[in-house]
Parts: sequence; structure tokens; C-alpha cells
Amino acid sequence: MEILFEASYTRIEYDADKGIIVLRLLGEIQHEDYKSMWDRLLDEVTARNINKLLADQTGLQKSSMESKAWLVSKWFPKAKKILGDDMKVALVSSKSLFTRIGGEYIVNAVKSMSKFDIKLFRSIEAGMEWLCQ
Repeated sequence: MEILFEASYTRIEYDADKGIIVLRLLGEIQHEDYKSMWDRLLDEVTARNINKLLADQTGLQKSSMESKAWLVSKWFPKAKKILGDDMKVALVSSKSLFTRIGGEYIVNAVKSMSKFDIKLFRSIEAGMEWLCQ
């Protein structure tokens, strides 16, 4: 795994052999950092022409509802326009109930707005296995 970007709130990794970008959400993410993280992810996915993403929320403690709303209403439409509908996304849920509910909200919103193949997983291994099928 090659680390493409790292900060206190995220790590973006690239598995060139599998053609997968991994976004790790870490700790308590402030709104501006949240926006920056997702914009950087889009840049990395676009630069490498990737269509498989694993978003790992297991290390996420907290992000605001404002951030989730921004992701769905602003970032996602832009990403969809750039990436098209051929995306396979595995979301590894947080152990925190509130954070997991937020992730489920995002998954359901993305499913209703696109043809992205997006699924929730309890482990990174299960998500990676599905992405490699």
C-alpha cells in the first residue's frame, strides 16, 4: 500500500496491485478538514482512473451532520459528474452506533442518486474481498 496523503484526520492509500484506493477516516474530523479530505480523495481517484474505493470508518470518532450533508449535496454530485456511474464502493462501518448510522445515511443517499455499487461491511477484509470480485 502506497500512502498518497496523510493528516491527523485521514490517510489515503493506494493498492496498485488491486486498483483500489483506501480512505481512512480518523478521530474527530472538523468540517473544513472533512471537505479537504474528500476533495483530495477525488483528485487521487481521478489522477489514477480508479473505480474501486474502500472507505474505512473504523477509526472515525466523530464528524458533523453538516459534513455529511455537504458530502451528499455538494461533493457527491461533483464526483458523479467526474467519475460517472462505474464505481464500486465498500464502506467499513464504525463501531460507534451514531457514526455507523451516519455512514448508513450516506450509503442510502448515494444509492438513491447514482448507480454506484456501494455496500456496507463490518471488516476491512470483507470489503476488500468484495471489491476484488
